[in-house]
Amino acid sequence: MGQISGQASQHRVPPPENGININRCATPTCPNFDVPATASRYDPNYKVSGTGKNSSALMCLGCGRSYIIKSNQAIADELARFEAKPQLSNVYRQDGYSCHNMECENFGLYADVPSNLYRKRGKTSSGNPRIQCRSCGITFTRGSQKRRSHPSARTYDNVWLFKLLVNQNSINRIMELTELSPRAIYKKIDMFYERCLFFTKQREAQLNQMDLRWMRLATDRQEYQVNWTHRKDKRNVILSAIGSADKSSRYVFGMDVNFDRSINLKDIEESDAYKADETLKDYNRTYARIWTPRDYLKAVRSSKEFRNRAETAMNGYLAGNTLPLSEAGLEYIRAQVEEEFGMLPSEITSTTRLPVSGTLVRSEYTMYAHFKRLNELLGHTGGLRFYLDQEPAINRACCLAFAKKIREGSCHVAYVKIDKELTNDERLIRVNITEKMVNEILNEGLAQDKYGAHRVIAASALNTPYHFPKTKEAWFYVPVHRIFEAEKYVSVLTDSSRLGHDQLVSMLVDASLHPIDNFFQFVRRRLSPLERPIHSSSNTGRVWTGKSPYNPDMVHKLLQILRTYFNYCFKGDDDRKTPAHRLGLAKGPVEIRKILYPVHGGIVD
Repeated sequence: MGQISGQASQHRVPPPENGININRCATPTCPNFDVPATASRYDPNYKVSGTGKNSSALMCLGCGRSYIIKSNQAIADELARFEAKPQLSNVYRQDGYSCHNMECENFGLYADVPSNLYRKRGKTSSGNPRIQCRSCGITFTRGSQKRRSHPSARTYDNVWLFKLLVNQNSINRIMELTELSPRAIYKKIDMFYERCLFFTKQREAQLNQMDLRWMRLATDRQEYQVNWTHRKDKRNVILSAIGSADKSSRYVFGMDVNFDRSINLKDIEESDAYKADETLKDYNRTYARIWTPRDYLKAVRSSKEFRNRAETAMNGYLAGNTLPLSEAGLEYIRAQVEEEFGMLPSEITSTTRLPVSGTLVRSEYTMYAHFKRLNELLGHTGGLRFYLDQEPAINRACCLAFAKKIREGSCHVAYVKIDKELTNDERLIRVNITEKMVNEILNEGLAQDKYGAHRVIAASALNTPYHFPKTKEAWFYVPVHRIFEAEKYVSVLTDSSRLGHDQLVSMLVDASLHPIDNFFQFVRRRLSPLERPIHSSSNTGRVWTGKSPYNPDMVHKLLQILRTYFNYCFKGDDDRKTPAHRLGLAKGPVEIRKILYPVHGGIVD
């Protein structure tokens, strides 16, 4: 973890780190959009003001929006975590794929020999060639059977276990079916996880060479519960994962969890940097990225006060509004209040705790890293549309990561809000209303087909924008109800004047969170440990279920395994294609054995 504090004086605004500078205006329609703040007290574009003892806010003088100042170093650290070098190192070592020394410049570079990177160093007693890295001198073996004996030499058993895992079987049922010990099963899961990371990394590296002309991505977060491990402390650990799904192919990017397994909180508490952090602003701290025990305790104690302040502020906003507010309007105001008053995420309450091993990452840094990684993969795409859940931190992260394309006009961002509380019967009523409207439009000759009728409905929404209190964005109610998406509101966050009328109508019709919501549902139905727990009135917010994991790291591992399976192995009902096939990253469904036992980096279908 990078050292950004420990200095005699504090930074007024943190300096950039590896080209990262999050402290900029994130409002695309503002003249200061993407203009970085400076440390000068006479910055003509921004004013820095304190929001508490340990934090400060950046107020843009162009649009009047305020943004909590964040650590650039923390984002760089989170991106480094996404690289998963320790896991990839295990794969490189087992396969002899490349140098597995994480500090070496040849790490991950394919070992062609002879070459200027590697040299031959004889053979092992089994006859496998031994190769030495010319840079760091480490040796490794090509063609070793270590991966096949980790932990079982029977390939079919591993493929079968993989299928059991992604088909809603609990660990206990898998033990019963396979007659394997818990230790053996968890070792296999570790191997599946490492192989999925390696396979996905190799495939997604091809995106930069692909001609991606147009992509529409839906982004949202999902929360997961981890069981308590001690009867005397019955508090749950709550993790969240952010994911983005392509609407056309349904390919899922990310599913990044705000948990770092590599950090030992006890070691941190004994360090000098941890003691120095107490006197520094949040964004200047060495451990700005994570929830430390000290910060977590303060946050829990302050959560009630913060929530009371935010509730008072929201009531004040509502008091000045003479129009009835929709559910979307209420949610939007609530989100704005949370951003203004620094409301704590749902994982910080009196009924939750920090993990016993590893630690929680502050979710906003996981969001920023998620979009930065997306930009590395998809930044060359000709056109991009992002449909986001209504959350200011997600909006800020997305707009700044893709600021260049937004300025060029080739990327547009919108909030999407639907009513998730409707029952199935209530949804069906609304779907029938939409069908009647479509039939009337077709009978009147105003459209040629169903999609054209949807455009007519969306175009009429442009005539009645909604402006909610204390906000500048215009919201449009789009009554094109679907069984999975009813009562939809859309707010275009980028400069809509750069969109023609037809383009804006298309965006309203097209806007949807269904691609990522569909994968979230897939997670709940396919991963038994991540099923939604049942709450009751007698447990005061605490939930325990025998299926939920006890180790937070298991959440991240299972999500990466399932994401790989969904993208490359799971065939759609309509076209019998996988998301990777539709996107162009595969020629067809990939066999699980080719993920677990790839040939030359797993790039052959």
